[in-house]
Amino acid sequence: MVRCINCFAVIWMLVVLTGLHAQEIVWEYTQYEPGKTWMELAMECFAVKDYNCAIDYMERWLHADPGDATAWYNLACAYALSGQTDKALDAFEKSVDSGYRDHAHAMVDTDLESIRSEPRFLAAVERAKMVRTGPVGFIRRVLPMESLGTYIVALPTDYETSGKSYPVCLILHGHGSTELNHGALADEFGREGVIYVCPRAPYAFAQLMMFAGKEGYTAWPQLDLGDDEKAHEQVVTQYVEWIFACAADVQKLYRCTPGRIYIFGHSQGAGYANLCALLHPNRVKSYFSYAGYLDDSVRDIQYFRKLKRKGVKPYIVHCTGDTVLPPERSQEIIDEMKKAGVNYRYIELEGDHGINDDVVNAAREWVKTEIRSEK
Repeated sequence: MVRCINCFAVIWMLVVLTGLHAQEIVWEYTQYEPGKTWMELAMECFAVKDYNCAIDYMERWLHADPGDATAWYNLACAYALSGQTDKALDAFEKSVDSGYRDHAHAMVDTDLESIRSEPRFLAAVERAKMVRTGPVGFIRRVLPMESLGTYIVALPTDYETSGKSYPVCLILHGHGSTELNHGALADEFGREGVIYVCPRAPYAFAQLMMFAGKEGYTAWPQLDLGDDEKAHEQVVTQYVEWIFACAADVQKLYRCTPGRIYIFGHSQGAGYANLCALLHPNRVKSYFSYAGYLDDSVRDIQYFRKLKRKGVKPYIVHCTGDTVLPPERSQEIIDEMKKAGVNYRYIELEGDHGINDDVVNAAREWVKTEIRSEK
């Protein structure tokens, strides 16, 4: 058996974070145990050697993602261990046809012992050997590239007639969502007195579009950065600068209050709201981090001391039932803020990872207190 390192990303992390009512999507895929994917449940069945159960869950997974080569391989293992030789061979052949290339592992995996001498198995192994996946000993490098991005603007209802200038509030969407999904929050927060800006994250979420039929975008490139800290830093820096570039563009094009901006962020967007404020506290006046986290690149106390010196007012908000990013992730932020003496506000609410009415009400109060009342 091969453990799929990307399984968690396809339906739970890739789909749960897609929109404002993500829990409904989770229930559609995991009706019996929300919060776990079919593949995770299959792995649990494998662990207790309940191979029929594993087969059931993996077949459900493959119905949603028929191109998952690793899942086909694991299904072949389950069939082989349960004595279903023909089905095991079918699944193994489909794993190779879908892109499985680790023929060396297949030849020693004890899960496939019962089919190892079968001509169909050996023929599939030979096919796996024939497919090239790159030159021998290749080295992958990561280099920034320039491209175009997009954002949306939601103006106050009286913008055309008032002649006034307005503060700018950015809305940063979650991993796999869009600027339109989260940008719609502008209507729920209240359009009066604020110019809302929602940038689209830079990378298309190809897996989400393929498997769930939904448009989605992410801050992270769809390639394995591994332990490349420099590449991680480049990703963070590029998206943070893109966020501020959107704000600067709006300030040039529309009547905006000069000076620092405000940021609302959800999930991935909350992580980047924290990053924006900690890396550039001179550009942010207050921010609302809902269901967020603290990126490793800004864990040093110096960032929080600068936040205090610049008088940035963070609102850290989390729901107690969040299993995607547990409340402890926000507690890490609070612990650092306490050490630095930052004037923050923490709000704990009931709910899961989605944006419910209580979250909207808390954000409305933040908009009213911190943005509309600015002098």
